[in-house]
Amino acid sequence: MPAAQRKPTVQPRVPPPPPPMRSTHPAPSESLPNSQRVSAASGASAQGAATKPTLAPTAAAQPAPAAPQPPLTTEPSASSLATLVSDPVPMPHAEPTSEEPAKEATAARAEEPKAEERAEELKEESAEEPSDHVDEALDASPPEPVPAQDQNKPDVPEQTAPPAETPPDIEPPAILLGEVSLSAVESFADLPRPTLAALRDAATMVELGAEEEASSTGVLLVLDGSAVVCATVSDAAARHLAVGAVASAIATRSDATRTRVVAITSAKLATWDRTTLDDILKSAPWAIEELAKSGDRLAAFAGSTMGPLGDLDEGSRMAAFERMTARTLKPRESFVAAGSELPGLTVVGSGALILTDGREFETGDVVLPEFALEGGEVPWDIAAGDDGAIVLSANRMGTVELFSVLPSLLELLRIV
Repeated sequence: MPAAQRKPTVQPRVPPPPPPMRSTHPAPSESLPNSQRVSAASGASAQGAATKPTLAPTAAAQPAPAAPQPPLTTEPSASSLATLVSDPVPMPHAEPTSEEPAKEATAARAEEPKAEERAEELKEESAEEPSDHVDEALDASPPEPVPAQDQNKPDVPEQTAPPAETPPDIEPPAILLGEVSLSAVESFADLPRPTLAALRDAATMVELGAEEEASSTGVLLVLDGSAVVCATVSDAAARHLAVGAVASAIATRSDATRTRVVAITSAKLATWDRTTLDDILKSAPWAIEELAKSGDRLAAFAGSTMGPLGDLDEGSRMAAFERMTARTLKPRESFVAAGSELPGLTVVGSGALILTDGREFETGDVVLPEFALEGGEVPWDIAAGDDGAIVLSANRMGTVELFSVLPSLLELLRIV
């Protein structure tokens, strides 16, 4: 509530204080017009109230003689407040000393309401339109708190669980016949497990003593001991058999040399006849074809022992067979054309070879031994007979090696 409207409490027993001495200099407000005087008085009153000085009311225009003054109290009386409201006196240090500074001060005070109004407008605009930075700050999520770390605790690397190891593929148990795994036998390696199991169940076991023999129309498998393959009409060994070796009696040729297996030491064999094999391997016809090819080659080596090679000692004969390969010829198929050279040492394993001059070489015969020794062009065509043939031959380099390491073979061919 303004000071002009406050009703002071009157204390009748307190006499009014004597008026103070007026300054000899006229107050700037007395020289101003009434409107400016009121404005200046209001400004001085406001400034005086802010600094809270001890004010004295203005007395009459005539100065009074000096008189002793009672000590001033810290708070003005009711009568002094009434006089201050009716005739306020500005503080000397806040009043301008000339007319021009007073005008500037009045103009500045007149601009204060406008400045306040402008500040209020700016405040309202800023409240209505918040800045983008404020929106971004509001939209941004607060940072996640970082857990405090114990300074005294040593840094320990985080331990992670080792990756789970993939269990190795567990192979199914081998299908054994005796101590031999049937899947490891060359002739049976491509057969499925059910077929191998059927072969295991259908096998016939044969035990042989030294120099005892066994034959089969199908296949023999050595399970223990050792043996050799011979022609049925010859005692010369055509091939050695160790544990896991197969001797096939299946052949594609009707004139193939028949074979038998002779034990060198005590041996144990597994045998299957041709009818049993056809029944078990009907779902794997390629296995029968491979067994037939193997039987043809074995019959050819056995048949070659029925000629001059059968007269060699076993070691020399086996060394010759190691350097020779088998070739199957169809009926009337050409083996060597006239004017060409013979490959080397050549022996008929089964069937026959016929020359254009009418000569014929049958099972066990050495073909043109003179050309095998000396080389040179053959003047005749050489072809297979009407039933075809299986021929064992060594190339020219292998033949030279055989003659150098087997002088007995060289002497044998000179006699033929």
